[in-house]
Amino acid sequence: MDPRRGAGRQRRRGAARSTPKRVCAMFIAMSSPTRIDALRILDSSGPLHYTELKALAGFRSKNDSSKFAYHLRKILQRSLVELDRDERRYVITGLGRLALSMARQMEERTAAR
Repeated sequence: MDPRRGAGRQRRRGAARSTPKRVCAMFIAMSSPTRIDALRILDSSGPLHYTELKALAGFRSKNDSSKFAYHLRKILQRSLVELDRDERRYVITGLGRLALSMARQMEERTAAR
């Protein structure tokens, strides 16, 4: 047996195993209403500075900054949102729009029951 063929199968199996982990990580990132709200805000309002996004998400006091930063970091880590470093504004990504669309569909289908 050609050893290269076995190695290819192992790589494909490894990739298949990592895909469910990435999907699970995406669902974990979407598991907070605060994070979904942040995506909705960015989707409807466009790129926003941190303070604008924080205020629109309902985090008004300075004490709320660390709470909001935690949630923003989670969606940044999963590439649902990215920071335009030149303009210092947060923007929803294509992946973020896809995740938001899935969330909307799930809400509609569960509300219909």
